[in-house]
Amino acid sequence: MIFIEEFPDYCETLTDAPRVYKEESSFDILSSIIGRRIYLQWGEDRIYPNIYKIYIGKSTAFRKSTMQKIQKRFVEDIIGFDFLLANRFSYEGLISFIEKNSHVISYFDEFANLYEILMKNYTLSPEAFLTEIFDCPDRKHEGALVSKNIILENVFINIIGATTESWLLKNMNESSVRGGFLPRFLFVWAKEKECTMPIPSEPDKRQRGLLLERLKEIMGLVGDGDPIPMVMSNEARNVYIRFHELIESNYLNSDSLYSPFYSRALTYVLKYAMLIAIDYENSFIVSGTAMEKAVIRIDRLLKGFREFVNEEVTFNKYQASRKRVKDFIIARGEVGKSGLLQGLKMSSKDLGAVLTTLVEEETIHLRKVKSANHKMTEFYSINGKQGFSS
Repeated sequence: MIFIEEFPDYCETLTDAPRVYKEESSFDILSSIIGRRIYLQWGEDRIYPNIYKIYIGKSTAFRKSTMQKIQKRFVEDIIGFDFLLANRFSYEGLISFIEKNSHVISYFDEFANLYEILMKNYTLSPEAFLTEIFDCPDRKHEGALVSKNIILENVFINIIGATTESWLLKNMNESSVRGGFLPRFLFVWAKEKECTMPIPSEPDKRQRGLLLERLKEIMGLVGDGDPIPMVMSNEARNVYIRFHELIESNYLNSDSLYSPFYSRALTYVLKYAMLIAIDYENSFIVSGTAMEKAVIRIDRLLKGFREFVNEEVTFNKYQASRKRVKDFIIARGEVGKSGLLQGLKMSSKDLGAVLTTLVEEETIHLRKVKSANHKMTEFYSINGKQGFSS
């Protein structure tokens, strides 16, 4: 059995969450139970398979919280409850928890709860702290607590969050992107659900049992001793180099806000490749096939995130332009197109698109007047308030 392939199928009768949520959850579970038991040597550093991830959906109907609950139950059945961080905590509480339990799994059914903690006024930024420990340091000195200095050792942390499209767009500012915190997250976005499930089925106990057995097999494989180094085959190296060249040539040589996300994606490909090699091949050697699967998976998430941002930003810009035009017309009673162009400083194309929509919706009224030279002049007013004739 391959857990990554079978787990999404198991979830199909439990929830109508989008398929991509179910697929990505399999990686979260594997990462959470394996922890620091495997790593990939990267120069002087080690890359561990931990994950920061945010599931994005329009509303609660996308069942983000439901998938988190299913995830947590599998993780709890394998490694217990001690590693799970409470949904709400203070900065000091987080550091104390990591001191006692270096292996940390944190679920946020509302990512806003975590963000609220991060935005509080601390002497040292919790956002910067979580950015730093993403790399799972062997040893980190943390002097943020007034009462004592703390040494954090062998840190491994997963953060699995969920949020709405509107909240993310509102809070995804340049500071959080350039500072490196948000680019450390993978974003899982579903445009639509594949189906609706008014009544979920009971869990398939036999299938669940088989999935748990597979996870136990994986735990036996990675053991409980010193972390095991994984290595890339020559084929895997070639696949990774091609992906690196693609990302570098298309996304890293610009000042785009997307660049930090694509840069971090290069690391996530390695994390996913390790998990795939363990699950598909029971191997500590990352094959070319495992790397290809990882590239396909991460590339799909990147494309989904970019589509989400482009669609929503374009829509929000249009909505903002629509409101500006409407408010301008309300304030003046009636105004000609030339007056709108001059007053709003919009392009003729953008203004024309907004005016056409507002007229078709019957939100505004269009009055055409023929001038002395037989040219038609357009005047706009809020519907029912047509202004004065000239």
